[in-house]
Amino acid sequence: VLDGIAYDIFPNFHLWGGFKDKISYRFRPLSHNRTLMEVFIFTLAPKDGPRPKPAQIRMLGEDENWNGVPELGALAPVYDQDYGNMGSVQEGLEALGEEGLHMSKYMEVRCRNLHRMVDEYMRR
Repeated sequence: VLDGIAYDIFPNFHLWGGFKDKISYRFRPLSHNRTLMEVFIFTLAPKDGPRPKPAQIRMLGEDENWNGVPELGALAPVYDQDYGNMGSVQEGLEALGEEGLHMSKYMEVRCRNLHRMVDEYMRR
């Protein structure tokens, strides 16, 4: 569960600004209790000159630390910390049982608006 109020495009895609390189997360469910977390780091192509080659995909194993990814630089320990919290967050979500998760009023309004807009675009 991310609290990225102003950065979400969809519930599973999060943009983060404020860094030289732009960062985004995408979560793709593998099952009801497992997900693939993807981290994208975007750098603007130079205005003049050749466009850089596309980045190579780097997949981490379940036991591999983010600190082992030099491309992440100073952000690697942040991802290790976030990843370390995910198990507890999952357990807490499962402990809710049938009650479900209630976000803040603002977050729920945004989710309802997303579905309203999708319905509106589908009617066109």
